[in-house]
Amino acid sequence: EVAEASEAERLEREYELAVRNRHFDFHHDGHGTTHLSGALPTVDAEALIQLVGSHAAQQKRALEAIDPLQPIPSRSQRSIRPRTPNVP
Repeated sequence: EVAEASEAERLEREYELAVRNRHFDFHHDGHGTTHLSGALPTVDAEALIQLVGSHAAQQKRALEAIDPLQPIPSRSQRSIRPRTPNVP
């Protein structure tokens, strides 16, 4: 029980820190692209990822219905998962 309580307290502190440090920014670059940057608690980010993924899938289905011969973007082009930064 003590270990479980300690783990629960650690997770709560971790979440509270993530909430304090959360931010989400975006800007339009003037060339048709919007750049996103931010940090969210993982539990909140997962909900956002699901929402964006659902929207992207709906858009894909709509495009395929209009023009089934239109090439489908590659997995990396449509991925909503973050890419690993290049670390030397």
